[in-house]
Amino acid sequence: LFVLQPSQHREGRGGGAMAAVAEPLAVLQRVFDRLILADDVRFADMSPKVLPQVLPFLNTRDSAVRNKAIEVLSHISKRLRPARQVQLPCGVLVRLASDREASPFLRNFAAAFLDLGLPRVTDPAARRDMGLAALEAFQRRGGPLGAVEASILAAFLAAVEDLQEAALEAGQGAGPGAIAGVEWAGAAAGGGAEGDVGERPSGGRPLAPASAVMAPSAGTACPPRLVDALVDVLLLVPNPAPPPSGLSGPRVARVTSKPPVLQGASSWAGLADLQRMKLAVLRLATPFRRFFRPWSVAPVLLAGAGDSTAEVRELAEAALRDLRDLPDQAPPQLAGWLLRCFILNRPPEAGELKDEWGGQWLARTPLDWRLRLRTVEFILKDCSEGLVHWVEQDLDHVGT
Repeated sequence: LFVLQPSQHREGRGGGAMAAVAEPLAVLQRVFDRLILADDVRFADMSPKVLPQVLPFLNTRDSAVRNKAIEVLSHISKRLRPARQVQLPCGVLVRLASDREASPFLRNFAAAFLDLGLPRVTDPAARRDMGLAALEAFQRRGGPLGAVEASILAAFLAAVEDLQEAALEAGQGAGPGAIAGVEWAGAAAGGGAEGDVGERPSGGRPLAPASAVMAPSAGTACPPRLVDALVDVLLLVPNPAPPPSGLSGPRVARVTSKPPVLQGASSWAGLADLQRMKLAVLRLATPFRRFFRPWSVAPVLLAGAGDSTAEVRELAEAALRDLRDLPDQAPPQLAGWLLRCFILNRPPEAGELKDEWGGQWLARTPLDWRLRLRTVEFILKDCSEGLVHWVEQDLDHVGT
């Protein structure tokens, strides 16, 4: 794609400012001309390659360059919609949409093309890359994902079946970093991220990938904001109007505003598709797969234990039993998270969920009483030390 390579021509001092605008405009115009003249076959080959190179032009402060980039992107979008066979680089689009340093123009356009491309991704490797990119987006610190969060979540959910298969192929004890070709680091290499609350494998530390696929400081703990969203998936029911127990209108919208793009799925309204999604999430979260540090997804397993479908409920209960066989105890923060979010229905404290991942806390309706009783039982049996710690730190909540 030589048309997008910057020119080697250098202007004198007087023409520098004009050249800074004229060159990207000329580049974008050449791209636009080639796209317009391309037949459908040529366009199908060009557009996935051109798209991630045109999107960064939206970061500019120059309105002329930005408007020309929008014109090119609008043309691409118009021709892509009927051309359903064209595969888009969804992994790259996830990374662009989740770049917190990018302009809102870039992030929103990248998310729009991601929504367009998600149902088209059929290659398992491309879906895994997309899922890992979405996981990295939730792990990355520096502020909330904002308006693009639903698109990023949809990209992760679309890849859960491919990620669990990759975890099995990589072998027991393999997490996201292992899928990316990164091995466990020895104990001598040091600990994980500050504030880590998940358990650590014997003789090692959380994965610290050397590539950009995973954030090196995040290890394999499921990011708290993603845990919160996956809990909502497990609490969802077909045709969720009004919102079911434990959810709210904004929470339902965050999960269902994008279609479930598991291969062959049609909508969130069908029981079969929803059950398939729940089972896929639970299988990815089960302790023996070691994709996530098991304690970090305990709230997801608990939410599954309250499901009305026997297969979902049994899988979640089996995973919760497996947690007790782990050599590591539940982190103390887990009891506080469950008490606040599942029992007291209060926003989590800093350090439990909100902290640097940010984002406005979405209120929940009270959970079903049976799930709350199951949560209390879990806390008493498996998080007793955390319960003592929580009571000592928050005596004012005992009366509540």
